[in-house]
Amino acid sequence: MENTSFKEASFFPDLGKIDAWLSQRGFKNNDRLRNYRTILSKLVCLEESGGRAAAYDWLLKRRSPGENLSAFMDGWEIVDALKCLRAEKVEVPDELLKRALGGPKDASQENSNNNQSRNATFELTVGAMVARQNLHPVLSTGNPDVEFRFEDRRVLIECKRVLEGRSAMRTATEGIRQLRKQVRAADCEVGIVAVNISREFYRGDRCLEVLAGTEPREALYERISLFIDAHREAILGMNCEAAAGAFFYAAAPFRLEDGRFMLSRAGTFCPFDVGGNEFLGRLAQRLYL
Repeated sequence: MENTSFKEASFFPDLGKIDAWLSQRGFKNNDRLRNYRTILSKLVCLEESGGRAAAYDWLLKRRSPGENLSAFMDGWEIVDALKCLRAEKVEVPDELLKRALGGPKDASQENSNNNQSRNATFELTVGAMVARQNLHPVLSTGNPDVEFRFEDRRVLIECKRVLEGRSAMRTATEGIRQLRKQVRAADCEVGIVAVNISREFYRGDRCLEVLAGTEPREALYERISLFIDAHREAILGMNCEAAAGAFFYAAAPFRLEDGRFMLSRAGTFCPFDVGGNEFLGRLAQRLYL
């Protein structure tokens, strides 16, 4: 997903529809998403009156650029996920919605005491990824976070976000511990830990820079691949009956040399069984963004 114009950003009108839907669900407070809508409205007005350069200048040079970037990046992730889940008629629990709409508006202010909201957003994102494959996910406020059936086998996903770089493997291992309590290997159930490593590259306070002609999506795939390579031994060491693999995800805003501003995300499924499990190979083909 890429956006080169605030005025033409496809998700902006969708945000209005999601806003109305949330109000119907009883969520009428001035939450994180409503704050983002106010900021995005300002960006649209600036672009219409002063051009794209004026909008970008306000976005990146304002006193609190992190909140503006969060409006565009986080706002898009929430709207994109909810739009998909609604279209596929996936039930989204009220408690999960409440968590996703809370938390600090500025992603750069996130810490271990207030990160539950963006963790919930990631659960929605993973659920939407599965829904796009017509796999009919079930979202939960307990464990697992997301589950679905594939080739008549139950697949359970625990979603984890890395807050600090040094905690990446510890965070993934926590998800696997949770899967051990849930996955019934004797019944051919499959456990997957989905790990959001966005904060390895983007902490909410700046855009990533790429050269003109470079696709942001490819730049993210490269960063994810380098992360996996750097931790490959530890990742493969997570292999157990309860966990078949890990899905590594990242999303970030990019500023190109030609001045354009783009949002992008990427995800890679890493099976723990390197022996060529055919079932996991087919599943991996369905786990992408």
